[in-house]
Amino acid sequence: MTTRLPSSPLLMTEDGLASWARSLAEYAVSRKNTAQPLTCIALWGDLGVGKTTFSRFFLRSFLQDPYLFVPSPTFSFIQIYESVHGSVWHCDLYRLQTPDDAEELGLLEALNPTPSSPLCLIEWPEHLGHFLPKSRLDITFRMGKEDETREILLDNRT
Repeated sequence: MTTRLPSSPLLMTEDGLASWARSLAEYAVSRKNTAQPLTCIALWGDLGVGKTTFSRFFLRSFLQDPYLFVPSPTFSFIQIYESVHGSVWHCDLYRLQTPDDAEELGLLEALNPTPSSPLCLIEWPEHLGHFLPKSRLDITFRMGKEDETREILLDNRT
């Protein structure tokens, strides 16, 4: 049975975001050994809108460790996690100077979809320019109209 993505847009609080990240992690796992695995999740949105918070919830669910310490990769660019479902690369490209700099980080090889490709969670994907994979799940985060809520838009390009 394949988990399905919810319809979009979604409006949720942080608790709702945690629950939704768990569902998305299940979806990613269900796609892992298919002909079209989910290998790239591009996280779009302004500073402070919830991309890293979502990533923490997602990684804790995907790696089945609710207490996992998930630092922001702002200064290291990439944090790599291993699981029984394969590698996950959490990337924060905010400080990437040019798209070509992604090659130095080894990110372009990771984004080349193969059966052993890691799942890449990419914050600030626009910094990849033309290297951003065409096959990906786009998640756009916006501040909600109500306090402490976020609007989330999905575009499944896989």
